[in-house]
Amino acid sequence: MKMTQLKSPLILLAFSVLNLSTTPVQAGKAWGFPVYAELVLGQPDFVSTGQNASADHVADPQGVCVDPATGKVFVADHFNHRVLRYASADSLANGAAAEIVLGQSGFGFSVKDTSPTAMNEPFDVAIDPDGNLWVADAFNHRVLRFSDAATITTGAAADLVIGQADFVSSTSGSDENQLKYPTALAFDAEGNLYIADADNARVIIHLKPNAKANGARADVMLGQAAYGPPSFMTSQQILHYPGGLVVDANGTLFVSSYATHRILVWENAATLGDGAPADRVIGQPNFTAMADGLSQSEFFIPKHLEIDEEGTLLVADQGNHRILVFRNAASLSGEAPADAVYGQRDFVSNDSGLSDSEFKFPGGVGLDNAGRLIVGDRDNGRVLFFSVRRSQPDVSIIPDSGARIGENLLDSTGASQSVTVKTTSRKMFYHLGIANDGNGVDAFVLRGSSSAPKFRLGYYTGAGANITASVLSGLHLSEELEAGAEEDYEIRLKPKKKSKKAKATVFFSAESLTDGEKDLVLMTTKYTPRS
Repeated sequence: MKMTQLKSPLILLAFSVLNLSTTPVQAGKAWGFPVYAELVLGQPDFVSTGQNASADHVADPQGVCVDPATGKVFVADHFNHRVLRYASADSLANGAAAEIVLGQSGFGFSVKDTSPTAMNEPFDVAIDPDGNLWVADAFNHRVLRFSDAATITTGAAADLVIGQADFVSSTSGSDENQLKYPTALAFDAEGNLYIADADNARVIIHLKPNAKANGARADVMLGQAAYGPPSFMTSQQILHYPGGLVVDANGTLFVSSYATHRILVWENAATLGDGAPADRVIGQPNFTAMADGLSQSEFFIPKHLEIDEEGTLLVADQGNHRILVFRNAASLSGEAPADAVYGQRDFVSNDSGLSDSEFKFPGGVGLDNAGRLIVGDRDNGRVLFFSVRRSQPDVSIIPDSGARIGENLLDSTGASQSVTVKTTSRKMFYHLGIANDGNGVDAFVLRGSSSAPKFRLGYYTGAGANITASVLSGLHLSEELEAGAEEDYEIRLKPKKKSKKAKATVFFSAESLTDGEKDLVLMTTKYTPRS
């Protein structure tokens, strides 16, 4: 607090209260900060390579998923013809060995075969609401179910097959009960199964698949006009080689097409009839365009997809060696720009590499229970985990250069504190500090409002230059702040006229440009005549 002594018959008492509304603020996700992986599986560190069939290595990892009940991590180890299960994600260290292996009789084997206990180039994995593991066994042209995935042991047998009549057949086809190189799986909130049937250029939907028998027919087909040999046109109805898919909380289906470099979107997909046209396209200006590209709004071989609870879509843009992040995906269409990128320094670079911030043809993409981004870094033979911080800008009242009051109080817990200061001046000076406690660079909008006409307020820098003439109408965009940096403002309050009583409630808020979340500072001031 800056105390300014002036000759005045008044004592000004100021009360500064950090306050949240009755509903605690939930901080948003700041995708893109940090950009460095914090955990690697399949390699001992972030600079090693080499792919084999041991318990602590992988070969061409593709799809990844996490069991929400236990946090256990599953990886489709594509070229080792197996699926690995790891311990809970929050307990893993770099290079951790897998707990069990499915598709092989033990670690160290990489034999491809067709049986209830064997696989041939599995491409994706998914956990249903009942905790069962489903595997897209691509070159066996089938999808396998392993019940109670968190408790089964090495070499466990699948107990349901879709796409084949039994566990020893591997014939491809385009009928209602057949598949041809399935590449991706997803479940909606109702437990319905979605299959990207790649070489049939379509998506197959099985409603309530756990109640079905081996070789069951599909309930809905999208991406083609009818069952049978596929068309490879590029249109609103024709899909053309799906590579990944995901369903949001409202039943909206997103499907990537790696040959046409776009994402098609079907709303309420499970309720549609066979061959229904897509509602929207992302990554292209229209439903017939199919050019690849390298920009903030283009793809080059998009593969696996994931979506978080806030509706943020994650796209493995494989040919550009990056993961693109699209917030509010349910509202996007056309050449919508991505909000963040992983694996590159900007939206126009496509370098591949081996480090904690680079990829080489990333395939799988998923989220663990802590919200961390998981990437199957295919050609680097590893799986990377990136923390996605919950961004909440710190707003603090700074009484003097050596102390701070109020830091880190406004968070999702709903904490609050109060500060009382006194001055003999009719002119009140506060220092408001906006601090960046994250791991990246951010900027903030400082806003203010006043409910008392008897007070005039203004923002000033530490040097005293006026930034806005009035808080009532003004706002100020801060410079970008590096992690740990702080920007200081001097807030000046003084009554418009001499009065024996004046009271004002002044609200200040800092809004992060990264996530749109706000911290609120409530300051109440009043002055009374000196006795």
